[in-house]
Amino acid sequence: MLDTLRTPEGGWGYPFGWQSRAFYASPNTPNLICTALAVKAYRRFGRECDTGFMEGLVTERGGETWIRYIPQSDTQVHNINLMGAALLGRRDCVEFSVKRQRPDGSWWYGEAENQRGSTIFTPATILSPCANTSRRPATPALRMRPNGDLHTGQSILAGGRVPALLSQPDYPIDIHCCAQGILTYLTFGDVAKADGVARWALKNMWDERGFFWYQHGRLAINRIQYLRWSQAWMYYALGELIKAKIE
Repeated sequence: MLDTLRTPEGGWGYPFGWQSRAFYASPNTPNLICTALAVKAYRRFGRECDTGFMEGLVTERGGETWIRYIPQSDTQVHNINLMGAALLGRRDCVEFSVKRQRPDGSWWYGEAENQRGSTIFTPATILSPCANTSRRPATPALRMRPNGDLHTGQSILAGGRVPALLSQPDYPIDIHCCAQGILTYLTFGDVAKADGVARWALKNMWDERGFFWYQHGRLAINRIQYLRWSQAWMYYALGELIKAKIE
């Protein structure tokens, strides 16, 4: 199935057009996130997958190196830069994001002006791929808070809920961030805390119709079921948690 969805450029993308804060991508534009996830799937099942498209996104400027989101834009988004760096073993790309860690331990979502401010996403999305980079440097990006929390800048809240935005520390609770919280704790060997996040999500974000809600706000719940952003990541996180508990 993945083979049939690959674009002529050698990557993967969405079959619809979409607008980010930094660029517009037309339908079937290959991008780093879809391609990185596809490469991970191939590797998990022991299959070779050419990474030439991803390598072509590696960009160098001013003595620094990062990985573009799409070929048509040089936008700098930290979580996907690090995911690509993990798959390609690019220490220089890891260091690009590490240098931009803020004093409180968090990161901006990206380096463009309109990717800052309220768009500070949970550092779990940064720490998890960084920790899985085989050639990672010793870096403050992997430091934990004194109380053991990996969610730097804002602790994971009581009971295991993970807010999406550090600038709004209580809400919204985003299911993708819950998944990343589970995966990040597992990366650092804390199965108990990963289990706590999973139990909170199952109690508060699970719909009896068979899917996870997108976001839990202060006053309302967004019950849209997104396949990639929500369901796939939570099922992946829960699968990794089950495996860790068995082992």
